[in-house]
Amino acid sequence: MSAPCGAGSTDYLTGVRTPMPLRAAAWCLSTTALAACAPAPAPAHAQAPAAAPADTARPLAEFASRPLALVPVQLLGSGDSLGFAAQVNNAGAFLASIDDEIAFALSQRRTARQWQMPPVLARRMRSNGPYGVDVHDMGAGPLRDPKLKGDLPLPDPLASNLRSLVALGGEARYVLIPVEVTFAGAKGAGRAVLKLVLVDARSARLVWVGVVATDPVARVTPAIPAMLGARVADLVTAP
Repeated sequence: MSAPCGAGSTDYLTGVRTPMPLRAAAWCLSTTALAACAPAPAPAHAQAPAAAPADTARPLAEFASRPLALVPVQLLGSGDSLGFAAQVNNAGAFLASIDDEIAFALSQRRTARQWQMPPVLARRMRSNGPYGVDVHDMGAGPLRDPKLKGDLPLPDPLASNLRSLVALGGEARYVLIPVEVTFAGAKGAGRAVLKLVLVDARSARLVWVGVVATDPVARVTPAIPAMLGARVADLVTAP
């Protein structure tokens, strides 16, 4: 789970509790300020269904100024031949660090200001008690399928969780799901790959499926979350 503003985080390689990095703390401040200054988003009923993104270089560019819910990274793949996943001692902290880097990269580029970031969604779901959903466990397992394509209906419990999320979470109709981080490569050099899925939560259908990847690395380091965060921001706007 993402650490709250001003809190610490757990080192995902050593399992030791450490102070929140300055970068993450800066994001806590910047998102608070943006929320206070941003204009009110359009009502949810005014949002028309989106077609599949046409811009292959920046497929999420059309959502840069639209309400969208960004849930936390859901899963960490295991069993890669490089043994990278085995180097991660705390999967939850590792995935949360990717969430933080995505939010930081977007805020640095001054885009996606109407997006609801994972900590905001988590707080809203908790405030709704038994009606809220666990944003860290949306039931995204079926989205790991490599044959997944657009405009397919989503199964339950994922579909019902998505509908509850947008019904209780604010104005967003669309949800961006960072599904899974996996590692791929050979001979001691590999890349971290993050699969993402954009869904229309009301109709429970896929809008877009894509992946981003890091540069080759020799082992798991904090550079991996930072690179993935930047790559996700690249889908929305140029650096």
